[in-house]
Amino acid sequence: MTQVETTAIRSVYQPVVSLGTRAVVGYEALARGAAGSEHESPVALLRAAREQGRLPEVEWACRAAAVEGALRARLASPLTLFVNLEPEVMTSPPAAVRHLVERAGRELRVVVELTERSLAWRPADLLRTVAWVRSQGWGVAVDDVGADPLSLALMPLLEPDVVKLDLGLLRRRPDAPLAQVVAAVSAHAERTGATVLAEGVETEEHLRTALAMGATLGQGWLFGRPGDLAAPPPAPDRPVVMVRPRRPVAPRGSVFEDVAVGQVVQRSTKPLLQAMSQHLEGQALACGPMTVLLSSIEDARFFSPGTAARYQQVAARAALVAVLGKGMPVEPVQGVRGGLLDPDDPICPEWAVVVVSPHFTGALVARDLHDRGRAADRRFDYVLTYDRELVLRAATALLGRVVTGYPGAAVVLGAVPPPEDDAGLAAPPPLVGGAPDVDFRSAFENAPIGMAVLDTRGVVVRCNTALERLLGRPAEQVVGGDLFGVTHVEDRARAVAACRSLTGPGTVQIAVRFVHADGGVVPVTVTTSRVEADGDQPAQLVMHVEDAAAQRALEAELTHRALHDALTGLPNRGLFSDRLDHALARAARQARDTSVLFLDLDGFKAVNDTHGHHVGDLVLVEAAHRVQGLLRPGDTAARWGGDEFTVLCEGTSRAQADGIADRLRAALAVPMSVAGRSLVLHATIGTACAQDVPDGADGPGLLRAADAAMYALKGAGSPAPTTPAPRRA
Repeated sequence: MTQVETTAIRSVYQPVVSLGTRAVVGYEALARGAAGSEHESPVALLRAAREQGRLPEVEWACRAAAVEGALRARLASPLTLFVNLEPEVMTSPPAAVRHLVERAGRELRVVVELTERSLAWRPADLLRTVAWVRSQGWGVAVDDVGADPLSLALMPLLEPDVVKLDLGLLRRRPDAPLAQVVAAVSAHAERTGATVLAEGVETEEHLRTALAMGATLGQGWLFGRPGDLAAPPPAPDRPVVMVRPRRPVAPRGSVFEDVAVGQVVQRSTKPLLQAMSQHLEGQALACGPMTVLLSSIEDARFFSPGTAARYQQVAARAALVAVLGKGMPVEPVQGVRGGLLDPDDPICPEWAVVVVSPHFTGALVARDLHDRGRAADRRFDYVLTYDRELVLRAATALLGRVVTGYPGAAVVLGAVPPPEDDAGLAAPPPLVGGAPDVDFRSAFENAPIGMAVLDTRGVVVRCNTALERLLGRPAEQVVGGDLFGVTHVEDRARAVAACRSLTGPGTVQIAVRFVHADGGVVPVTVTTSRVEADGDQPAQLVMHVEDAAAQRALEAELTHRALHDALTGLPNRGLFSDRLDHALARAARQARDTSVLFLDLDGFKAVNDTHGHHVGDLVLVEAAHRVQGLLRPGDTAARWGGDEFTVLCEGTSRAQADGIADRLRAALAVPMSVAGRSLVLHATIGTACAQDVPDGADGPGLLRAADAAMYALKGAGSPAPTTPAPRRA
């Protein structure tokens, strides 16, 4: 392939219009290579740039071409120029184009488009890039919003000036998830003044849908296809896309000091802070898939098994969960991202739990006073705040420390150290309504399931904290009443009959629904036992209340573990093969193509031999994150075995599959820092499409074809093996 000629790169421009008037308010610049050359299409251009190791240079040449074309056409304010930013190229402009960047800052209204996968992949780098973009006076747009819950979860942290609705939203039937997207976008736009732009508007029906979703701007073939800017376009009377000052990035210092400014600082021992932390974790769980939960603790030793289990439960539903600390593994528990803190980091002696979602923010930030003695007696200064600005500052500070790779000492993936003495347990509060012996008190209060003691009439004598959490009610609202009062009206008669059937020693179990304090329904399994009178003490009923949803979640987790790779969390061979069979069946019915990619990491054995298997494991985990991060929702990436991965892409042609393979190769080739070492990965990827393979309708046949294509590429000369790269000073 010939070298890319950066001087021949040009831009074409697609109009962005006001949906109300259809007047042009700006243009999106789209890169093209030299006309008539093999690099003319943007896909071929960027593919060649990656293969030649010149992606940053070519990317900046594309941006320079976008600015030059706009300046040449006198695309003056209030018209807006939208420029794309590839997620793997987040560098400062080279000297050759710096003058154009400066001119753009003076003469153009520029909005830089980012994708949410950038933040999930390299959050610290992207946050710095956003800060640099804003320092130029440019705006920020988040692209493809709604394609994945992560984009909505991260909007409060990026504070985009423009929210670009994914084109797929205009083609979806209205349902609850779509309503969640519209509500989240509307809340952000109302709160910040952001502009909502709908992409892919091709028909009048699409236009009506975009307006119904709150979009005021749009682009798509209904309004015009990409082309040259030959003459100065007409401009609106005033700017339509507003670039407003945004919250400054929190300094890389103490999160406690940053949040505590102007706030009342409280002082407490550890048990109360643990209870408040768990309350915030519960809020994150309740907020659902558009939520970010970030936490920092002094040391990974304090990330107790109980805490790990709660975070894993949140991670199964939330968009992003991360925990930072000294010695923290890359993935301390499945689905949770780890961040390794330097011992000198100002937040090391701090304890923070931060929750961010489109409709809720909350943060608990505490500083250890380093008392001696039992862990439960340690005191902390703390701030609990729901002030959105303060919470977002704390979240930005924590997320800015979540990086790809870890500069410190090697850690073993998945290892959760045991807690120090009772670091993971709060001191049990007094029982309500009586004082049984200490052993019973401890067992009752610390039971992981809800428990209650009732008299034979059904009146609650005492309950434990697990039942309080399950019902969303404090003990004083439960004791003295009856659990039948919080039982769903349709289940109440069965519950009463079951308890009344216990006229003597015995046990009865029933599945019912409780009504939570917030009005929600909680399915539970209630096991009731009758304890006969002892001396002059009356008989009592002891209830064990298990959250049926939690039990189903546990069963789902066990199923998940059976179908997923324990190291990377990706689907394993069995699940991949099953999804492939179903995809081929759908493809046959719908006359669509289906593609499979077979990926092998070149030179991976040398990593294990040179640096040890613990480093090799971290490399595999990072490779899995990068592969997963570049795929569309609905695509499947799996760990096939060793250093081999497979990818299933439905509805893709061979050309599209090759493009996906190119992006994967480029993403994997970006240097990663793992256990204090900088490594460069290369991959050989074979592709196969069902329509091109004689036995492609059969899953094993399609896999064999992709495997053969991969080995053919290796035989033709594979990329350079994985090698150490020079470390930055």
